Amino acid sequence: MAITNVTLNTTSTTSTTSTTQTNPDILFQDLLDSFNTVTLDTEQTTSTTQIQLPNDAISQAILESPVEDAEDLSAQWEVQNTVKFPLLNITGYKTVTVVLEGTDQSATFKIPILGEAGEATLSFGKFEVTLPNGDKVVMAVPASASKEVPSADQTEVSETIVVNDLQSFEYVKASLQMIQQGVDSALQIQDGALQAIEGYSNALIQYAKAIEELKENAENLLQQADEYENKAAELRDEANQRAAALLGDDWTMDELEQLASTVPNYQDYIDENGNFDEAAFNEAVSQYQEANEILSLFQQADAYDQTVQQLRDQAAQLQEQAKQLAQEAQDTFENGLTSVINQYVSQANSYLSQAQSYASKAASDSEPQKYLDEGYAQLYEILGTAFKVSADNMQAVLDTYKTVSENLNEPNEAKFPLLNVIGYETVTVVNESTGQQQTFKIPVLGETKEETITFTQDTVTLPTGETLNTPVVQNVSTTDLNYTPVNESKTITVSDDVEFAYVTAALQMKQQAADVVLQLQDAALSVINGYSDALDSYKDAIEQISNSIAQLQDQIAQYQELATNLREEANQRAAALLGDNWTMDELEQLASTVPNYQDYVDENGNFDEEAFNEAVSQYQEANEILSLFQQADAYDQAVEQMNAQIESLREQAASLAEQDPQTFIEGVQNVINQFSSQSASYASQADTYLNKLESDTEPQKYLDEGYYELYNTLSFGFDRASDILQAVLNAFNATINNETGTYIPTVDINSVNINLA
Repeated sequence: MAITNVTLNTTSTTSTTSTTQTNPDILFQDLLDSFNTVTLDTEQTTSTTQIQLPNDAISQAILESPVEDAEDLSAQWEVQNTVKFPLLNITGYKTVTVVLEGTDQSATFKIPILGEAGEATLSFGKFEVTLPNGDKVVMAVPASASKEVPSADQTEVSETIVVNDLQSFEYVKASLQMIQQGVDSALQIQDGALQAIEGYSNALIQYAKAIEELKENAENLLQQADEYENKAAELRDEANQRAAALLGDDWTMDELEQLASTVPNYQDYIDENGNFDEAAFNEAVSQYQEANEILSLFQQADAYDQTVQQLRDQAAQLQEQAKQLAQEAQDTFENGLTSVINQYVSQANSYLSQAQSYASKAASDSEPQKYLDEGYAQLYEILGTAFKVSADNMQAVLDTYKTVSENLNEPNEAKFPLLNVIGYETVTVVNESTGQQQTFKIPVLGETKEETITFTQDTVTLPTGETLNTPVVQNVSTTDLNYTPVNESKTITVSDDVEFAYVTAALQMKQQAADVVLQLQDAALSVINGYSDALDSYKDAIEQISNSIAQLQDQIAQYQELATNLREEANQRAAALLGDNWTMDELEQLASTVPNYQDYVDENGNFDEEAFNEAVSQYQEANEILSLFQQADAYDQAVEQMNAQIESLREQAASLAEQDPQTFIEGVQNVINQFSSQSASYASQADTYLNKLESDTEPQKYLDEGYYELYNTLSFGFDRASDILQAVLNAFNATINNETGTYIPTVDINSVNINLA
């Protein structure tokens, strides 16, 4: 769909006002300053993680917006996929007898009474196939249809009309005949609408079946390609083994081709004495034949490879056709039904207008003309009403189909088209008075691709047992859309320098505005990428914290084991030193009492060296045992500190998990608010210039048209960028709130047949 801009009014007039050339100021700033980064530090025992976040200062004013809650979000996924509409039917009959007074002439008519009786129901569902390449084709298709007409008692009424002249008699009869025929025509009009609904609905089914067939054909081609690929591999394996047996493990293709091309010569195997070496000749012939058979195996493998590539290319084409058919199916249904609706609306307006005209005429008519005009009024009223009711019914069907189509995506998927340049409008401005001319190549934008962003709710389970949600982007894919390139040329002729200046200025604005629309689209995508990267960074930070907790827990287990082992050793050695009933006081007393040399010298001056050495040994042993207990206590203290670190890290991880989605939601919402505000501002300025154009005269009109197009396009660009971000934010919100999807049933297209007419 190309974006069309307001066409410049190129009608020139002669002006006697002296005006200097104006250099118009294009009033918009560069909105694509590179994103700054802020860092978010998470303290850990081993490292510091920096999370890169995009700075949302696209404009200075940041507008706060509340985050939608889960209840509101779930409501938006409830999709009405069934439409019911009333049917016109004959609800009774009115028997009318026309009598010509004073004669025996009379005529009786049984006039059908038309009213709403019964209803038709049409439900839409989801058709979805996954192509071999992983791409999904999803489209809305009819799921069921029914038509109910109640068998209520029909009304029977009678009326007699007496007229006093023959012309009145004939006019009343003609009027009643018109009403009779009008009711029949009304039912035919309704049938035409039902046939249109039925026909376009069944067309969707046929498209879906064609897509399934393309998918199956692609699968068959790929299966055959796999078989051929395996066959080629088998042939090469056999050829390589036989070549190695023939020429040795270091054989080359040149050697093999040389051997295969050299036909053994009988004469080469006859010696100077005329003796023929038959065995050698036969061996050479055998090698020659073997080399050719091996080459044939390689050639067969190459042929299989070529076929494999052809099959894969064909499968890729079929899958691309399947995606194109889904879009074609939607276009066929929407455009086809819209065309019929437009025709019915046009006919309804025409007939109702005629009905009003005849009713007005009948009000002032005198008999007998009054009878005839009343007939025409009722006829056209019936026909107009039938067309209008049928148009309304078809519109209800179309609206329901569009609603289902727009909600086919899973709630965690955001789909949005991307604009690109699909051609150029080449405009040449010619100044008649000077011959000066200037050419502008104005980009024409259209939707060329569709991007799908899928979110998922990952989790990180901490070693402490808590499970934290970490939403991330699961997949980003882009699909090419069909579009028609646009290349147009035109010439604008102006009469003087002022008009030339204003027209060229307007075209410059138009040229630059198209570029800004693409820049704004890129800005929206940059915002999405930036905050998507932030989601990954948050998850990485939480995983790093989880790893740090696991490392600390491992270290705690080691320290606890060491402390236990140290205490066991200390207890055993203390029992050996002091007995099983030892106490810590005894141990500390022994460890603090340094053996005194003098205590081991008796009154005769004899030194009991053995006893002294034993005391020293016990003193040393007591201190070593105390040291073991102290080391165990130190490990216990370290364990306490590490447990405190684990608790701190656990709280950090929980805090990051809480900040994670809020950072995305608030950041994207802020940008949406800014873009929406900018769009509204530019739309207001566009309206100002549009109103100004009503009273403008040339050449000012040229310039103001340029400003109008500029601001209108800028408003469109901001609004569109905002829509992209909103689609992504909706999908993200649905993901974190565990939305399960739209309530659209999946349809088995092989069991559906729509019959309404």
